[in-house]
Amino acid sequence: MKKIVLIWLIFLFSIAIAVAQNNLPPIYEIKNDTASEFYLDTAYYHILEDKEGKLTFNQITQPSLINHFHSKGIKTKDVDTSSTIFWFRFRLKDVTNKEIKIALPALGNETHFYIVQGTNQPKDQKTGDLIPESKRDGYKRINAIPVTLMAGEEVLVYSRVRNFFPLNFLQDFKISVYTQKFIDQEYIVKGDEYVPFSTIRDSFFGAILVIGAILNFLFFLINRERVYLFFASFLLCLFVPVFPLREIIARENFVLYSYLSDLWIFWPFFFFQFMRYYLQTYRFLPRWDKLILFISVLGLLSLSARTLSLYFNFNFNTPFNLPLTYFTISSICYFITPFLLYKNNRQSARLFMIASLPFSVSMIMLMCMYSLVDFGLFISDSWTNSVIISCLISCGWLVIFFLWILFKRYDRQKKEIAKQALQAERFTKEREIERRQLIEKQKIELEKTVEERTAELKQSFQELKSTQAQLIQSEKMASLGELTAGIAHEIQNPLNFVNNFSDVNSELIDEATQEIDKGNHNEVKAILSDIKENEEKINHHGKRADAIVKGMLQHSRSSSGQKEPTDINALTDEYLRLSYHGMKAKDKNFNAEIKTDFDGSIGKINIIPQDIGRVILNLINNAFYAVSEKKKQAGDGYEPTVIVTTKLIIPSVGGRSVQIKVADNGGGIPQKILDKIFQPFFTTKPTGQGTGLGLSLSYDIIKAHGGDIKVETLSAEAATQAGREGEGTEFIVQLPLS
Repeated sequence: MKKIVLIWLIFLFSIAIAVAQNNLPPIYEIKNDTASEFYLDTAYYHILEDKEGKLTFNQITQPSLINHFHSKGIKTKDVDTSSTIFWFRFRLKDVTNKEIKIALPALGNETHFYIVQGTNQPKDQKTGDLIPESKRDGYKRINAIPVTLMAGEEVLVYSRVRNFFPLNFLQDFKISVYTQKFIDQEYIVKGDEYVPFSTIRDSFFGAILVIGAILNFLFFLINRERVYLFFASFLLCLFVPVFPLREIIARENFVLYSYLSDLWIFWPFFFFQFMRYYLQTYRFLPRWDKLILFISVLGLLSLSARTLSLYFNFNFNTPFNLPLTYFTISSICYFITPFLLYKNNRQSARLFMIASLPFSVSMIMLMCMYSLVDFGLFISDSWTNSVIISCLISCGWLVIFFLWILFKRYDRQKKEIAKQALQAERFTKEREIERRQLIEKQKIELEKTVEERTAELKQSFQELKSTQAQLIQSEKMASLGELTAGIAHEIQNPLNFVNNFSDVNSELIDEATQEIDKGNHNEVKAILSDIKENEEKINHHGKRADAIVKGMLQHSRSSSGQKEPTDINALTDEYLRLSYHGMKAKDKNFNAEIKTDFDGSIGKINIIPQDIGRVILNLINNAFYAVSEKKKQAGDGYEPTVIVTTKLIIPSVGGRSVQIKVADNGGGIPQKILDKIFQPFFTTKPTGQGTGLGLSLSYDIIKAHGGDIKVETLSAEAATQAGREGEGTEFIVQLPLS
């Protein structure tokens, strides 16, 4: 059964071939194999467009499609050159009367060859850059399929061509065929594969380019001069097409290689910038500099647009060969610029001429040669090869010479930097010596100034201590002055009693004398008993006056600084009475309700009584002043009240302490000045009514005893808003027992 199917397939294929040969292209006869390679022009091949890319070999050899192949010259207008896939067919015949070997190179980036040779079934042999090298057939490294022709043998070749870009090159398309002589001349055998001779040359030249680029990038990173950056970029742009990237990347990924290869269009732009900064055209020839900058940017944009048009298949046609024109203009600019700058920047211009003139001349020759080819003139292969070789040699000369120039430039700059660093170091040392001398001089002057200022500060400190003592004494005398009227008022009562009872005793003595004369001894005894009672009252009130005077003297005299056991309740009560009588003496209309609550369990505590007495007196005076001022503002509806309490505090943790509270229902202290009340010389009283030292000294005294003093207040306005009418200020003093 299999043999029958095979026979039918061969029969059908033979019929298809026979039908196809009625419309096949002319046979190209290979008359010798001594030529390097030969080309099949338009007359020797047919084309079939495959716009959708779905046609197979079996389909194109069917009668329905086989006659759709056409000659390019006959159907040029109908050829869709924007397509990326075409089918070609051509015929070859060996007329050399001997066996010859040829190779069919890829016609595009991906080519599938179907070679009809004898009665053998053709097989799909694929090659091209778009196919990974591991999957290519034939000569993988040179993208060619080998074919052996016997003497007089004829072959029919079908090829499916897919290109990375649209096949708009069909206008000048020719099919090439390699001979074995060409392969042996252009390639070397490496293992079982042919490798291009240019690979070795390109590898050597590429190594020079990449080493030069790395060195110049390093120079740029060190001194930040753009001339090194642009020359390094120029070398990299040359390195991309010259270095055999095909050997590294294109074997398995031609698309990436194609994108990288197009970076070469940047090299004229970067060489322009290198020339501008090396010759400093922006400094010496500003107008010419703007012109070459415009040419470089415009050319770069134009070439980029042309490349993108190939990738994205949009029309970007120009009436002239754009790359050719741009490279020609660039070469002319490279040629002219050093001559224009020779007078201004002679050394750099001369070196630039030596390095770039051979390159510029060879590039101009190359562009002229391509221009002649575009006009249809024939240029011999030997002349073409000579011009290309001269371009490569001049390019190598340019690269190596500029590498040497820039290295010498860097070395010179390095020496200048070292020299400047040495000078800077010498200058720094000189400045350091001068600075040290100046510091020594200033040090002597400063020590002298410090001594003078120290003496002044000592004197100022002594004056300050004296002033401070005077201020403290002034505060004491001020508080004593406030007590004087009260003391005088209070001492007047016992003195009145003493005077009154003395007068009464005088009268009683007279009466006793009279009764003695009368002999009324019982009456005399009664009178003497009254005199004794009066004497006791005189003695009591005398001692009372004496206690008042002693209290005044104790308050006025300086503190010994020694703590002594003191009844804090008695001390507080005494200064409460003294303060109250002082306020009564100054203001006859003053009156306030005094509430006391003294804790009898406190006993005596170790304090400096004079100092603590001043604190209590100051706090009570402030309380009486606050309620007095509020009484003047509030009128009869307000009842001034001062509450003085003592309490023994026994906490769960820590030592015991005594708490003294002095509270009033005055106007309170505004929140904005609450943090300032313990500051020296701060007072809210009118001028002349307070020194501003009372609370400050009280704070210092309490802290010296290891205690604490704080204030809680609620202004009249805030108390009213909170529904707590009558609340004012409360000072809380806490003294430790130990």
